[in-house]
Amino acid sequence: MSYKLLVISILFSQYLFSQTSYKRIGLVNPTVKNLKKLDYLISTELIDVDSVNVIGIFHESQIEEIDLSQKFIDSIHLSGYRIEILKGSISQENIFSNNDYTKQFEAYFKQSDAMLFFGGPDIPPVVYGEKMNLTTSTYPFERVWEISFLYHMIENDSFNGFLKDRKDYVVLGICLGMQEMNVSNAGTLNQDIPSEIYGLKDMESVLEMPIDNQHRNYLGKVNAKYIDSAGIVFHKISVDSNSYLNQLIYQNPDVASIHHQSIHKLGKDFKI
Repeated sequence: MSYKLLVISILFSQYLFSQTSYKRIGLVNPTVKNLKKLDYLISTELIDVDSVNVIGIFHESQIEEIDLSQKFIDSIHLSGYRIEILKGSISQENIFSNNDYTKQFEAYFKQSDAMLFFGGPDIPPVVYGEKMNLTTSTYPFERVWEISFLYHMIENDSFNGFLKDRKDYVVLGICLGMQEMNVSNAGTLNQDIPSEIYGLKDMESVLEMPIDNQHRNYLGKVNAKYIDSAGIVFHKISVDSNSYLNQLIYQNPDVASIHHQSIHKLGKDFKI
């Protein structure tokens, strides 16, 4: 299991998904790695499902990933798993409005009881109205459909939002997925934690900081001796006393982190 599935996220997913037993789980960008993560969560009962029924959603441009994931599903006989192909295109102008995907989004939503958004590269900053930082490494623009899908779920000025009539529906965003959730509802990101929050310009300076101020391990990049370093650093976080997470774990736990971005402006109506 990848450490990108942070302990804190696993605990939170257990809390969310244990409230009701789900039958149909949607998985955005169901790469082989993400399929393995989901299978782990289900097989260890961190996600409670009556019967496994997984809808994996790819964009039609992801030809190689589609092929690899289908072969993986077939090779280990993952019954109840199927891949859906999103067709069409999207532009900067219609991410947050009706577009080629609107009817397809609605169909996927109706076919699922929960939707999971996993990790990946950075969101193109033009989506939230910023120029690109030198350290930002974005995914292909076609993947912004994920943000548009989240926008369609949330009640806003353009839509009633699919979630309005599905109060028991759960959306879980891990790593990039959490950042996409924020951006989908008028939130923004710090594109680089060391430079934008701490004013640092080099990796060595990050490594000299207290461990709780480090969110990614740069040791493997600055010292060939540690070239196999996974980029993970363990640091403490503060848990809000009014949050769901506070019901699960003790205050200020250690988490495994490999982030270089974070939320700047919190999305409308979201809570930390």
